[in-house]
Amino acid sequence: MRVRCTATADYRSNAVGDLELECTAEGLDVALRGVSSYREGYAPGPSVHAQAVCIPWPAVYATRLGDRQLQLSVNAKNLPLNRFLLVDFAERPPDGADDHGSRLPYVLAAAALVAVGVCLWAARSLPHARAVGTLGWAALAVAATLSVIAWRARAAPRTPAPAVLDELCHDLARYVPHHISTAAPTPPPRSFEPAPLVALLPRSAIAIAITLAAATLAALIGSGAAKPRLALFPAEAAGDPSPLLAVAAPLGGGGSSSAPASTRFESRPHAPAELEPAQGALVSPSGAALSGAALDGACACARDESLPWQMPLARLSPVILNQDTRLHDGHEHTELELALVNDGSSEARQLSVSVLFFEERAAAGAGQWQTGERSQLFSGPLAPGEAVRWHVEGRGTSFDVIAPDLGALAPDGSDAAPAEAYARLASSGDRALRLHAARMLAFLGDDRAQSTARALRASAPPAEADYLERLLEPPRELTACELRVDRAPTPWRVDACLFNRSDRAQTDLGVRLLAFDAGLDRMRPGARAPSLLGEHTAWLRASLPARSGRRVELVAPMSLETGSTPRAFELTILPAEAPR
Repeated sequence: MRVRCTATADYRSNAVGDLELECTAEGLDVALRGVSSYREGYAPGPSVHAQAVCIPWPAVYATRLGDRQLQLSVNAKNLPLNRFLLVDFAERPPDGADDHGSRLPYVLAAAALVAVGVCLWAARSLPHARAVGTLGWAALAVAATLSVIAWRARAAPRTPAPAVLDELCHDLARYVPHHISTAAPTPPPRSFEPAPLVALLPRSAIAIAITLAAATLAALIGSGAAKPRLALFPAEAAGDPSPLLAVAAPLGGGGSSSAPASTRFESRPHAPAELEPAQGALVSPSGAALSGAALDGACACARDESLPWQMPLARLSPVILNQDTRLHDGHEHTELELALVNDGSSEARQLSVSVLFFEERAAAGAGQWQTGERSQLFSGPLAPGEAVRWHVEGRGTSFDVIAPDLGALAPDGSDAAPAEAYARLASSGDRALRLHAARMLAFLGDDRAQSTARALRASAPPAEADYLERLLEPPRELTACELRVDRAPTPWRVDACLFNRSDRAQTDLGVRLLAFDAGLDRMRPGARAPSLLGEHTAWLRASLPARSGRRVELVAPMSLETGSTPRAFELTILPAEAPR
């Protein structure tokens, strides 16, 4: 959904004006539609109009404020005007819906054609007057219908701004779940009451126009056909052996009958269409075929995209070493020990990190408000695999860390820092850095990841133990990647790539979709274990060739508890010998 909104003047913002937002899998599309730079106490700068810029999700930070405002911040490297307090949300109409100027030439051309037709009809010089008149009346009826439908669609009530904000926050929470403080409510179940016909007209304008045109043509042609006229039919040749159907039609006139004449219609049998063999079928655990399931299209997975590896790893990773909240002058104060790790293979310089602090409003459900911003600068250089640390504190109980966006690492780790650097980082005293080092060693496939994770596992709390167990899992021969799950009340629609890394073909496989309440927190690894909300398993009666992959599309009728909203998904492949 593409949303139009307005950035208003506020001490937390550096821009005012109109813009458009759209959530995509690659990032947040931000289009400026007349945005000016703003600073409190100064006049706004000249307005800027720009095409949509895709901001990667690691560089997007959003906080909902009440039921009508959204605080949005993006990395200044991607967009110089990067802090907005957004209000007045509305769905963006379809392209060209409000472009009146582009329709004017078509309106003038249609009016000119109508005028020419009327003049020719008045001068009685219109060729094939009856046929042209029939088509003209049908065209006028269709034009009138479309005009009424267009007017009805434009006059229809728009979605309220709070409802549009709810939907936008719901989409944002899929990609930045730790930055949306007030989750959007779950969409209400669809009502089974029949909708009024008038409300359905804008949705079926073309069908109504076609139906009305056909009815008009039938009425006009039928009225003309009721008049008696001479009908000529070709006489049937005697003894014609051609296997054709003969349809007799009597000639009109008087009360006398005449010899029937007939016309011929050839009847040819249709050859059955050749169907391609099915590539595969998905079945439920009971053996029944699942509707909406298909296995087709070649694909490949660079690595398994389970929860630790679903999102691309960033070249610069902020890590929270320690967090402490205390009372200070009558309000809560947060102290942070923050580190920035260079996970890339080259040195990094001029690194600027900002921390935004937020405090809960006194009224229940009023959201949060920003209490301050702390910026830190490290000139560098920061060598590959090394970390720089800061002590940051501010008023509030929650915070956002805005780190530089230098892109993501390659899926094969070819441009990552060397494993020796992470082995040194794993011997540091900070547990959070050791957890980060264990993850990066596992990402690089280094054997020291096992020993590092096991050493941490001995004294790990439950949430951290769950994180380490995921890192200790051996590489899978059957992997899944490019997972996409479309949100719906029920069922869920799944699209993914299944890849066979082994040297032998695999048959009769199972796919299991797992839904979690949240993903893994990269800044605080092991701070919280994702909770499983639901799962669905289907078995695939097809062959997955060796060293190759195929795409799968299926519908997962997964039931969830009322009020639970999945924020992360994982797809695992079960071998044929797994219990069903």
